[in-house]
Amino acid sequence: MVNAREWLNEKIPEDQRARVTHLHIYGYSATQHVSAVPTNKFNNITLEGELNLNSFVNLEELCIAGNSSSKQQKLTSLKIDKCNKLTTLTITYTTLGYLSLPNRANYKNINLSNIPQIMFDDNILKNQVERLINTVRNVKSTDISDLKLEAKKIEEEYLEYQLATVKDKFKHQFVVTNENLNKDNQSWLEVLVEAQQEVLQGSNAFARKLIEKIKKQLSNALTDEEIQNILGKKVEINELEIQIKNLKIQEQETSK
Repeated sequence: MVNAREWLNEKIPEDQRARVTHLHIYGYSATQHVSAVPTNKFNNITLEGELNLNSFVNLEELCIAGNSSSKQQKLTSLKIDKCNKLTTLTITYTTLGYLSLPNRANYKNINLSNIPQIMFDDNILKNQVERLINTVRNVKSTDISDLKLEAKKIEEEYLEYQLATVKDKFKHQFVVTNENLNKDNQSWLEVLVEAQQEVLQGSNAFARKLIEKIKKQLSNALTDEEIQNILGKKVEINELEIQIKNLKIQEQETSK
C-alpha cells in the first residue's frame, strides 16, 4: 500500500499530466486490453489517502479498481471535479465515501460498484437555489421580511447539510486511517483529535503542545498530509457549527 499523492508524483509528474487521456489503476494484474489510445495502466497498486487528479485536464477515461472487498483501494478522497473532459469513469472496491461529479451529464459511462457507502454531494446547492426561486415567485406582498427569513432558513439548512457531510467525511477518513495503525498509534490518533477539540474550544497551550508531540509520535506511521487532513476536518466542523449558531441568533432577532 502506498500513499496516493506520493505515488502519483513519482509515476506521473505534474508537467506530464496534461498529456494523459486514459488512466487505469488496478489492485491486481489486469488483462491488457486492446486500445487505439495509449493508456497509462498500473497493475498491483493499492493506494491510500487522497488522490487528486484535477491537474489531468485532458483526462477522458479513468479506472480505479481494488482486488476484492478485503483488498480495497484505501482512498479517503478522489478529486476529479476539474477533469471536464472525463466521460468514462469506473471505480470498484474502494473505501471512497464521497464523490463530486459536477459535470455528470457529460459522462457516457459511469460504473461504481462494490462501494456501497459512496455518496454524491453536488446537487444540494442546485436544489436550494430552486427552492429560493420558487419562494420569490410565490411572494404576494411587497414586504421582503418573509423572503429574508426564508433565505436564512435555506442558508441554515445548507450549512447543516454541509456540517453533516463534513462529519461523515471525517468519520470515514478517521476509520480508514485508524485501521492501518497499530494499537499504540490508534490511541495516539484518538488523543490527537481530542486535543484538537480542546484547542478549538479555546486557547489551550497544553493542548497545542500535546498536538505537536503527537504529530512527531505519529510521523513514522502517517504523513504530514494525512495528519493535517484529519485536523483540518475538525477545524471545518467547528467553523460550520459556529456559523450555524450565529445564523440561528440572527433568525431569532429577525423574527422579533
